[in-house]
Amino acid sequence: NSYLRDFDGRAGVFVIDLTTRKSFGINENAPFVAANSIKLPIITFLYNEIATGNLRLTDTMLYDSRPYPEGDMTEGAGFIINEPDGTEFSIRRIAQLAITISDNCAANMAIRKLGGIDKVASGLDMISSTIPYRGEVIYYNFEGIETVGRHRSSARDLAIYARYLYDLWQNSPSIYQPLIDDLSETIFAFGINSKLSPDIQVAHKIGTNLDFGTENDVGIVFADVPFVICVTTENADRDRGREVIADISLMVYKFLNE
Repeated sequence: NSYLRDFDGRAGVFVIDLTTRKSFGINENAPFVAANSIKLPIITFLYNEIATGNLRLTDTMLYDSRPYPEGDMTEGAGFIINEPDGTEFSIRRIAQLAITISDNCAANMAIRKLGGIDKVASGLDMISSTIPYRGEVIYYNFEGIETVGRHRSSARDLAIYARYLYDLWQNSPSIYQPLIDDLSETIFAFGINSKLSPDIQVAHKIGTNLDFGTENDVGIVFADVPFVICVTTENADRDRGREVIADISLMVYKFLNE
């Protein structure tokens, strides 16, 4: 709380000690744009289909270059958008691209394979729905302006989605290990891992949205005392938001492990 008093924006924090299952939060129920952090549970659902035998990593699907939601195309991160209509991708490759480089088209292909965004959102809400992902929410942003929108989440919800993945991985490591590996090997050099020792594995998914001043990160820190942490931020300076995420992650690590 003392640290965040100097932050010129909004922030939410939620931490879960994966050994004791005790949790801690600051502003953890407040709505924030989920941004690409929501890809963590979406791709977890894709692996759930593999766990139940409905899909295999080697199964394939074709890229639909029409704009989302009719097709898979969304501007932004990734390279699938530059591929011709009908390009074939394996489920493994779609999952990998959605996580490691945050490819928007890959995530849309995963959503399509899972039956559409409303079905995905229903699954999210069954795990945690402090802020229902497809529900319309009204709140005041970091500038004090009333904002209305969907596709919001909270630090609590996002952290619980990461805990959900951790528990699945513990119960079925052979199924979920590729996802843990991808989350641990993203191209992004910022986030909850950036001030921790490089020897500590961190499986995480950042989320960025310049239009809303959003910088988020959520993930699993495989320290001696493992924990889930989510920090959501909203402010005018993206570098400051990223610094807040890194600093709070380091504070939590030191508290639990030192």
